[in-house]
Amino acid sequence: MPKYLKKEDAMNLHLEGIQLKLSPGCFKEFKNVRSLSLAKTGIKEVSTEYFEGLNKLSTL
Repeated sequence: MPKYLKKEDAMNLHLEGIQLKLSPGCFKEFKNVRSLSLAKTGIKEVSTEYFEGLNKLSTL
């Protein structure tokens, strides 16, 4: 088992933290993410440009 995964290998991404700041295109290297959880971030609304490259995303 590798000690770390490459960004393009991640399938589920779970982010936490109320101080989390996102920028447009911040997920573009995570090409295979299917599930993205932002539930504990306090983020209520973001533009679609933040999700560029998440072509396989099925759950947010």
